[in-house]
Amino acid sequence: MSKIKIYLRIIIILATYVCYFAFLNHYLLPVYYRVYSYITAANYQFSEAKFSISVLCFAWFSCLVVFHLRNLDNLFSILMNLIMVLCIIPMLSIYAYIDYIDAGNIIFPFVFWSLMLLLLGYYKGKKNRQINTRKLFKFDYPKFEKPETLVLVLCGFAALVCWAWAGFPILTTLSDAIETRLQLRMNSMPTMLAYVFMILGGVMFPYLFVRFFSEKKIIFSIICLIVGLLLFSVNGMKTWLFLYLFGFLLSILCFALKKKRFLISICINVGIIIVTFACAHVYLTTKNVTLLSQFGRVVCIPNAIGFRSIIFFSGSENPFLFLRESILRFFFETPYPGGSDFYLDYGAESTINSARANNGLWGDAFRNFGLIGMVLYPFMFAKVFSILVDDLDETNNALAIFAIFLVVWNAVNVSFFTWLLTGGVIVLLLVHNFLKPQRKANINVSFQRQNNEYF
Repeated sequence: MSKIKIYLRIIIILATYVCYFAFLNHYLLPVYYRVYSYITAANYQFSEAKFSISVLCFAWFSCLVVFHLRNLDNLFSILMNLIMVLCIIPMLSIYAYIDYIDAGNIIFPFVFWSLMLLLLGYYKGKKNRQINTRKLFKFDYPKFEKPETLVLVLCGFAALVCWAWAGFPILTTLSDAIETRLQLRMNSMPTMLAYVFMILGGVMFPYLFVRFFSEKKIIFSIICLIVGLLLFSVNGMKTWLFLYLFGFLLSILCFALKKKRFLISICINVGIIIVTFACAHVYLTTKNVTLLSQFGRVVCIPNAIGFRSIIFFSGSENPFLFLRESILRFFFETPYPGGSDFYLDYGAESTINSARANNGLWGDAFRNFGLIGMVLYPFMFAKVFSILVDDLDETNNALAIFAIFLVVWNAVNVSFFTWLLTGGVIVLLLVHNFLKPQRKANINVSFQRQNNEYF
């Protein structure tokens, strides 16, 4: 491929970043915080200093990503592109325009994301990189004539147990979602069942839906959608419904564009820009807040919580968690009554109606270890991402890109070790490898790594 064509495509991908950054800064955020400032305790406010810093950071991160985007047929490049549009650009917009965030607060996420992108670039270019995933997840699985059927039946049975525990609810309107979620919190689902429930609703059934749909097993994909709706009726998590819509559209897109991963990535970026515009425009024309609130929940709130975590835990009177609300919670008590997710906003006065300020990625890293976490966590995340991407490398495009999107999506809101378990990373790898050796040979396989061409 000629250098001119390579530069042209780099310009196109940069143009999508600039448009998205501009739409967030000057169209979505003013509308969102005008509507929800009373809930978020935040105001949209221009600061020349913070805006200038955010633009410089935007240019730096764009350079880091684009440097590795010369070959967007590589799954690492698609991962880095998704991180840019789902995590980094929204973080910079929130930093630039929210009034309670100080200019110096950007240092911590800047260190986190710089290290993350550099490490992903290192793994992307390293030959024979890290531990072979075959040794980690490719055990001698029992052989079954129809492994997909077995997985679907087992997951379906577990889902029906969760649905039965909740009293067989059927949620027919989105307006009842919040009441449903509060009801689930009051009833307090048993711990192990709650873990299974979150894995099934947020990971397994969306994954199986896309897998079956991309392999043209339509009946199985419809079953997954129906079970997903039943699980949605238990907790009213509207973002779970979005995963099915995104998976469906992604599958159609990948079918239409075949192996053209660059064009798929561009379409995803353009789609996010359109959704950003539509969320604000629908509210301005109809006063309907559904789209605006959901997009804000994905883009605005996680990053705002991350910065509030930095502000709160930077205080000398507020000790870091040191995993006391994570894998060490059975051995050490948290210093915050009710947990830091509630204490962050409500102190010790939280109630059943209080919103949980849960956070992942750099917010979780700072809560646990401060600046050390900003250096340590990128190594852990990059290692897991590299294992996942290696394992998905020969999977059909729709499933590979959706699985990457799914783990990035879940990483935004939950702590690292929760992400590995209830975020579904480990389960996803195990199930994917259980099904992979027995897939039919006619599945469309992506470009082999050794034969990759630019774009």
